[in-house]
Amino acid sequence: MKLILPFGSSGFDVYGQLGIGAAKWKSDLVLTEFVSEPPNNGQTNFRASGNEPVVSYGVGVRWTVIPRLTLQLAVDAYQFKGASSITYSADVPVVDPITGLPTFVERTLIQKITFDADLLTTSLGLQYNF
Repeated sequence: MKLILPFGSSGFDVYGQLGIGAAKWKSDLVLTEFVSEPPNNGQTNFRASGNEPVVSYGVGVRWTVIPRLTLQLAVDAYQFKGASSITYSADVPVVDPITGLPTFVERTLIQKITFDADLLTTSLGLQYNF
């Protein structure tokens, strides 16, 4: 949704916009702390990805130089929360029920990854209108 306020016949206008959309993200992660035990292979580099809903809003100013050519300066913000998980194998300590002694058992562990992203962009553009 975009609300445009023109300044008479000067060719200048300002606008505000609000929207929703989707963000497809991919990230390379270096984990230094694990929920339980670290991976058996010593791995600390992982990849995670996801698709998240995004809220966006922005303001801008435009100047129509000639009817077919517009110069625009805009600031836009995007906000979304991401979530994914990584899976790895680790030796987890377990107490043997018969002997009562600790032993290690290999398990597949899942660690949840979450983040909160706030992106701010500034753009300067030239638009040719057909």
